[in-house]
Parts: sequence; structure tokens; C-alpha cells
Amino acid sequence: MQSAAILGIDVGGTHIRMGIVDQEFVIIKKKTILTTSLDDDGNFIQNIIDQSKAFALSSKIPISALCIGFPSVISKDRATIIQTPNIPNLDNIAFVHIISPQFPFPVFMEKDVNLLLRNDIEILDLKDKNPILGIYVGTGLGNSVWLGDRFLLGADGASCELGHIPIYGVKEVCPCGNIGCIETVASGKRLAAYSAEKYPGAPIGDFFKFHYDDPFIDEFLELLSFPIATEINIFDPYAVVLGGGVLGMSNFPKNLLLDKVTTKLRSPYPKRSVIFRFSESTHYAGVLGAARYALDKMGEK
Repeated sequence: MQSAAILGIDVGGTHIRMGIVDQEFVIIKKKTILTTSLDDDGNFIQNIIDQSKAFALSSKIPISALCIGFPSVISKDRATIIQTPNIPNLDNIAFVHIISPQFPFPVFMEKDVNLLLRNDIEILDLKDKNPILGIYVGTGLGNSVWLGDRFLLGADGASCELGHIPIYGVKEVCPCGNIGCIETVASGKRLAAYSAEKYPGAPIGDFFKFHYDDPFIDEFLELLSFPIATEINIFDPYAVVLGGGVLGMSNFPKNLLLDKVTTKLRSPYPKRSVIFRFSESTHYAGVLGAARYALDKMGEK
């Protein structure tokens, strides 16, 4: 008989990925769903639950826990989705209280980037190091801080919203409701908007490959380097893990980004000491991180 596995779910602005993860952290069954396909009838949360149930049952594998990551601000008790800037109608939802009675095993919820960093910490052999910063450039600018062998949550669970620090002179309205957040000018959605305007019809995934001489890239990296360098100067971390869909694009100029970040670091430390690592994440890294996180939480009980 197969050992109990973890059902990991990673909810993103574009895709929802589900995976059954065994005790060796191998994904033995997986599924990808378009996020928008679950919101056609206005019952997004229940549709996620129904899809999760059907996926778990179809696997015919004993499940010991479920962990789901959202690109959201989550309450400190990790039970309520407070705000989700990049997915409509996903605010103020007591998700864990809704979903828990519908499953016979424990259910955990966490911020998606915390799950990405949890997986990267393991893969990059950083488990016993502190602090570790995770910065993931995807649709938005995701951030996670590993401090004292746990994630920094803040007084209300809303810490590490690096994408929402205000930048002087930026006038764009952010989906979070504020004006001038850094991710309005330094994120995947900003890159996609520029690409669509300047190179209509061109695949966004090839942007850095075919438009490497576009002056926009230097400005984009310069803006991106400010929040990264600022957080490094605040935390003096052992390492910074950089990842996300944008940094994973073909021909992304990683060295140029590192040069721009490094020139803004305080000397001699953390400029001399900080280690930069690029995430080895795949599309299902959030699912693997969810499995690791669920096992961590069950081990605490």
C-alpha cells in the first residue's frame, strides 16, 4: 500500500497547479487549470475546493494533508485571505474555515512566495542559514523573508509586501489601491504591458531574447534593483534567492541585474558578504513547497 502523500496547490494569477507529492518529494500526479476558468460563475473558492476534491479522489492515493498557496496578503493565523491584488474577488475570505470541513485531513494555507522559498531553501541547501530573502518577479513582485528558521509574518500577517513599497515620482495606480507601488513599474505585468504596446503579437517569453537592445530593459532592471538592494541593506542576509517567471525567461540579463543591485549595497557589509542564488524552480515549485510546508506544520503538532 502506498504511503500517505500531500496534496499541494499553487494558485497563480494565470494558472492553478495541483500535485500529489510523495514522501520523497516526487510529484506523482499533477494538473494545471487556467485561473480564469474557475471564476466564470462567481464561485471561485468553491470551484477550487471542488477541483481539489476531484483531483484527490482521482489519484486513488492516501492523502495526509492539503496545503494551498495564494498570491495574497493572508492573516497571521493563516486562515483568512485578506487581499489579492492580482486576482479579482479574492479578498476577505475565511478560506481555511470554509475548506477544512470538506476534507478528512489537515488543511494549511500560506502565501505563495513563502512556499516557493521553502522549496528553494531545501533545493539550494540553505535550511540552516539566516536570514534568507526570496524575491520572485512574476506577475507582481513577490517577497519572502526566512528569519530565525521561520517565515517573517509581521504583526498582522502582512509583512514582506516588497512590491508595494512606494516610489517617488511613480503615479500609476496599483491594484492594491495605493498609488506609486514599485511593482507597477518593475514586474511581469509592467513588462507584458510594454511588450504588447511596443511589439504587438510578439511572444512575451522571447522579450529578452529578441529585444535585448531595447533601452526599456536597462530602465526596467534599474527600477527592479532598488527594492532588492533596499531589502538587502535592511536585513544583511546570508543569501538572496532570485526567481520567478520573469527571471526565468530566455536570455534574461541576470548579471546586469546583479551589477545594478550590487552597486547600491552598503560597504563593506552586506555588499561583501551577501550570496546571490537563482531559484531552480520549475512550474511546480509551489506545489513542492506546499508539501514541505505541510510536513513542517504537521511536525510542529
